[in-house]
Amino acid sequence: MPTVDERVAAGIAELDRLDPIWFRRVDVDRIDMDSSEYDPKRTGDCGCILAQLDYRRPGLPREYGDYYHALSTWFGTSTPSPGWEPAHGFLADHGADAEELAEAWRQAIAARLQGATA
Repeated sequence: MPTVDERVAAGIAELDRLDPIWFRRVDVDRIDMDSSEYDPKRTGDCGCILAQLDYRRPGLPREYGDYYHALSTWFGTSTPSPGWEPAHGFLADHGADAEELAEAWRQAIAARLQGATA
C-alpha cells in the first residue's frame, strides 16, 4: 500500500478534478478520519474530509455531512471498488492509521491554503 502522504495526494488529485477549491471548505481543526459524519453543532473533532465536504457543498444545504452521501454525490457511488477509499486517503486502513491520515490531510490543506493566499 502507498504511504499516507501518497494516499492523501491521490485523494487531493480526485478532489481537484471535481472542485478546485474544495480545501477551503474543510475545517482542519475538526478532521477526524474515524468519523463518517460531520455535525457542525458538535464540539471537538467531528468528521472526515468527505463528510465535511458533503456538509459544505454549495447548492446542497444539509444539516450534517455524511461520508457515504459524499461518495455518491462526488464520485457517483457509495460503494467504490475495494481498496479505492484507503488508496485515496478517504478511509483509514482498517482504522489503524486514522490519526496519521488526519494529520497528513491537515498538512496538505494548510499548504494549499497558504499557497492560495500567497
